[in-house]
Amino acid sequence: MRRLLSIVPLFLAAMLAAQEPQHEPQRFEQGGIAVEFSLDAVDTTQPTAGASAMATFRMTDARTGQPLPGLRPRAWLSARRSEAVASETPCTDKIRGFLGGQLSVRADADLNGYEIITLNHDRTVTFIDPQIASSISKLESAVVLSGKGADWLLSRDRNRLFISIPATGELAVVDTITRRLVRTIATGPASQPGRVALSPDGATVWVALDGAGRVAVVDASAFTLLATPETGAGLHAIAFSSDGKLAFVTNSAAGTVSVLDARTYAKRSDVAVAQTPVAAAWGSQSAMLYVASLNGETLAAIDPVRGTSTTIAASRGVVAVAFEPEGRFLFAVNQLSAQVTVIDSATNAIVGRAAVVAEPDQIAFTRGYAYVRGLASEKFTLIDVSGLRAGQKGELAPIAIQAGRLPATEAAEEIGAAAMIAPTPEGNSVLIANPADRTLYFYSEGMMAPLGTLDNYRRIPRGLLVLDRSLAEIAPGVFRAPVQLASAGRFDVPMLVDQPRLTHCFEARVQPGPAAKGNATRARVAAEVLLDAAKVRAGDDVPMRVRIVDAATRQPIEGLRDVRVLAVELPGIWQQRQWLAPRRGGVYETRQTFPHAGTFHVLFSVESAGARYNDLPVTVVEVRP
Repeated sequence: MRRLLSIVPLFLAAMLAAQEPQHEPQRFEQGGIAVEFSLDAVDTTQPTAGASAMATFRMTDARTGQPLPGLRPRAWLSARRSEAVASETPCTDKIRGFLGGQLSVRADADLNGYEIITLNHDRTVTFIDPQIASSISKLESAVVLSGKGADWLLSRDRNRLFISIPATGELAVVDTITRRLVRTIATGPASQPGRVALSPDGATVWVALDGAGRVAVVDASAFTLLATPETGAGLHAIAFSSDGKLAFVTNSAAGTVSVLDARTYAKRSDVAVAQTPVAAAWGSQSAMLYVASLNGETLAAIDPVRGTSTTIAASRGVVAVAFEPEGRFLFAVNQLSAQVTVIDSATNAIVGRAAVVAEPDQIAFTRGYAYVRGLASEKFTLIDVSGLRAGQKGELAPIAIQAGRLPATEAAEEIGAAAMIAPTPEGNSVLIANPADRTLYFYSEGMMAPLGTLDNYRRIPRGLLVLDRSLAEIAPGVFRAPVQLASAGRFDVPMLVDQPRLTHCFEARVQPGPAAKGNATRARVAAEVLLDAAKVRAGDDVPMRVRIVDAATRQPIEGLRDVRVLAVELPGIWQQRQWLAPRRGGVYETRQTFPHAGTFHVLFSVESAGARYNDLPVTVVEVRP
């Protein structure tokens, strides 16, 4: 049975919140809890194949109707294999199968998943599905960049990745849905783009131009360069005020922090700080900017409204500063002394210290813990922050957790600015990338060792992100995820809530869309590969074309939106998936690069037409040096 749906995060959170159901939702009650489900069209009157929709679950008290936040439902969409009964297999069995992660029982749409994205030493960005129980590969796709990426970020809607590339003076834009490089934005010769930051409203991407003493401001939607305001000499870190009106840029060589108007991009002032400022963080509760200076013995606390600056005692060697999730306590990471100092932004006083792993350089947070990565250690440090919130002061209680065999310094040439610790959507676990091991470690809080590992397929990770595809709580008790409807049919919607335990199978219907009229997209299809397999050389950017035709009439089929190619090295671990763009006459096209000489198999799928990879012929490509 073909997969008919795929999750696509198409809209901003504000748009999600504004979308209201267009028909009466289905309702289920159990144990005093009411759950309402609806699948609502976005641009049409009803869910239609080829269009977008919103899957919404509302959790309320069955008696009072009050919202019940924090229940975090999990849900899937599963195509009906018969019209006989609503549950051809029991709902609990379906849920159990989907939770197992087996490829043979994958849902048509998984509203709970997340992907892991790594930025790698070989100029690639790789997409890994950690939830597939496959002994062959969890690698979904790889995107090739023009150079090594330095830093990156996700757009607010999570549909775009912005990646700075110092060697080529570019900002690359990768589509996380199609997994393609869609744009490169030039930042100027020798500009050396480094760290990147997203404005609080998500409208602009700010790029540190370390070779030019400037920052580049890029429109996050149009991918156009808006301005390159001058700041100061040296390496730059970027931060914003909570209201998004001010941008702050540290200038390591100049020993200053530039204050810019984030709307007009004009510089307001330069504030002198201690020698070699390298990191900055905005305190939402104190409304102050905190700046760490590598070669200074103080942290600067800058009040941009009053135009004043105060200092906080700190030993030389602070390389990173960050606030815990509630925004009160600032953590300062000292690489020379291997220590973390905690500052209460309400008083700007030091309230705690902790010895951490050797040569710490990065810190990340879940709701309850701080995680510190050390360059000269194969371990990371875990710090419980609950005591700080309870008013405890003094020495903290750090725990060292093993995360690999080798320290990051064993791959010193690949150490960069991008984060190597990524919290998972569950909020109580993280993924940690070890560049020397070329491995990703999964750690769950409460354990004394990582629970598992993920292979990075011989690549050295330079950055790590988690792309959340799961249901998001956009209002108290309201969970929503966008869905792209690829084809028509009837679907079961199994739902699970762990605490308290709730299970139920809702139903959904998707009407045929314009492309399905006349049964064109439902016909059995054939693929005619338009590739001269004998002329492919390693590293060449070759056109990958295929003509999709009706298997019976041999007439071309146009307008398909889910033609996909999978290139696999045999034997080997390299593989890449790409979407193909429609051309005339039923032809679909993309560009393909084979990384090295060898034997590769090329397979195509059109799942909306019932054709998976193993349903269409395999093309063998002998790639020459």
